[in-house]
Amino acid sequence: LADHAQPAAALFASGTPDRFDRVAWDRPDSAGGPHLYRAAHAIADCRVGQHSLVGDHVMVLGEVVRTSQESASAPLLYGRREYAAWPIRDKAA
Repeated sequence: LADHAQPAAALFASGTPDRFDRVAWDRPDSAGGPHLYRAAHAIADCRVGQHSLVGDHVMVLGEVVRTSQESASAPLLYGRREYAAWPIRDKAA
């Protein structure tokens, strides 16, 4: 997600059942899943590469087939229960 998309991050982390009704998204015909085009920093379309049973979970590994950068803004970071933007370095430095 992009640094301005903290509300979308919190919404999807909440597990709210109607979360896709609350954000702008699209699913192009060639896409592997929904594109949150207003919230995304970048999008990776994937296909299932393999899946394995791990304990009582199924681990799914995706193979990236296409990527696109959606936002010129910095990516959104989350750690230690805080959001932050990835610092952008001055290219002249």
